[in-house]
Amino acid sequence: MPVVDQRSFRVKVPALWRQVFPIGIVLTAVFRVGSWISGQPFSWPSTVPFALAAGAIVLAFYVLRPVQAGPRGLNVLSRLGHRRWVAWSDVTDVQFGHRQPLEPALRIADRQGRVHWIPRHTQNLRTLQQMAVQFGGAAHPLAVALETPLCDAPS
Repeated sequence: MPVVDQRSFRVKVPALWRQVFPIGIVLTAVFRVGSWISGQPFSWPSTVPFALAAGAIVLAFYVLRPVQAGPRGLNVLSRLGHRRWVAWSDVTDVQFGHRQPLEPALRIADRQGRVHWIPRHTQNLRTLQQMAVQFGGAAHPLAVALETPLCDAPS
């Protein structure tokens, strides 16, 4: 297999929408109830501006927050969304879990005891698995975790 430069693996847009939209609805409702409690008349938010704002957030997450992988290792997210490079050799364990209530993900532990996340609905997980084999070996925890396809079906 030829050596591959760094690649980006983006989360599927419908999966991002399923995360952003419900959270936005709840936050908007809480804000409106808070305004109502403080004496203002209650009204539901206009759906068009809300949908446009949610769409902009989804697009920003899609473009700006891909998981990246290459010979150096993985560039993955912490629970709070901070990005960090993890060398292939530093990955000690990979398990399935939830980074946030609406986001199933692969939980990656490193030698320093830090936890990183790869969203389950990331595109091209088979390619990521091949890269884990190429750079970390067939017994690499991520390669083993991704041996069974998670979500290659269209969403």
